[in-house]
Amino acid sequence: MIVGFAASAVVFDLLMFASHHRIRSTAHGMLVTVFATLLSAYCAGVIIGVFFTNNTFLWAVTFWGGWHLVGGIVALVVTLPIIISLERAGVRRFKNE
Repeated sequence: MIVGFAASAVVFDLLMFASHHRIRSTAHGMLVTVFATLLSAYCAGVIIGVFFTNNTFLWAVTFWGGWHLVGGIVALVVTLPIIISLERAGVRRFKNE
């Protein structure tokens, strides 16, 4: 399974390259970050489903990819409020560029 997550990390890194690896509070910056998170989670699920289960490719694309996508959504729902709270506390701020 580590292969799936390693490949998804590469996908995430390539997609975050579009925002120079910075999370910005602009609409475009957040869109890039959310897209990168969700697509990399989906890719991990598909890779794991294809290589590590005895099911069909369709099963990997729909079931495994879908559940990993749901996990990415849950991760965003949990982490974005934490990041906003930390910003308000002055721990670290996103750069508005």
